[in-house]
Amino acid sequence: MSYYLHDVPGRLRIKTPFIKGNTALAKHVERFLEQIHGIKSITTNPITGSIIMTYDERKVTSK
Repeated sequence: MSYYLHDVPGRLRIKTPFIKGNTALAKHVERFLEQIHGIKSITTNPITGSIIMTYDERKVTSK
């Protein structure tokens, strides 16, 4: 279960209990998402369980 928090064009923030407290899984999620064409950056925070993604909105949508 993921919890959508905030979306503006080019930036998406998701809060998820899956990475909270799990640094190894958070890094794995970063590496996986970085492979998607159009993703500019991924930042995970295993303390808060959040994922912040910036993307090229011409190549990727948040939907």
